[in-house]
Amino acid sequence: MQNHQTRTSGLVVFFKQENTWMHFVGLHMMQVNDVGKSATAKKALAFADGGFTLIELIASVVIVGILATIALPSYLNQAAKARGSEAKAALGAINRSQQSYRWERGVFADNVAKLDLRFNGKFYSYSIVSSNATDTVAITTAQEEGLRVSSGAVTIDSGAFKQIICESQTTEILNASASLPTGGGGTPLDCPGGYRVVE
Repeated sequence: MQNHQTRTSGLVVFFKQENTWMHFVGLHMMQVNDVGKSATAKKALAFADGGFTLIELIASVVIVGILATIALPSYLNQAAKARGSEAKAALGAINRSQQSYRWERGVFADNVAKLDLRFNGKFYSYSIVSSNATDTVAITTAQEEGLRVSSGAVTIDSGAFKQIICESQTTEILNASASLPTGGGGTPLDCPGGYRVVE
């Protein structure tokens, strides 16, 4: 009658067959009659009997918790930045479309629908708040809390189009609308206080 026992340690596999310990290291098989004489075998068998202690598990959980605490705010900030890129891209498209509209019709459009833009605002709504023969201003309204709002303007200065996009430096509450850029009508465009120019 054969008695089989198997123990594993890393790449070394031990098994006992009729009071003789055999172990495999890679593809090599070695017989160990007295496990106590082989220090490597003894250490490997001791490790094979063990497991993770409660202290090791608690330490691992604490380390993962600390890393998550550090990483989560960074992740949320990056997510808000990604959502804010929608507003910048849409305002850029509105500004370029306004230039084309003005070139063809002699006035800027007073409604985003007249620009025939095909974008669906997921995080912002867009509107043109003022428009005449020389200037136009478009703003965003945040559809979620914690987003930065933006505004854009196009003006004609000495026969050339000038445009600007401004972004708030702080996050806003739900349904907050952007402040309007200053200038136009022959004066340089600039962002209002608390806003920065988006390149």
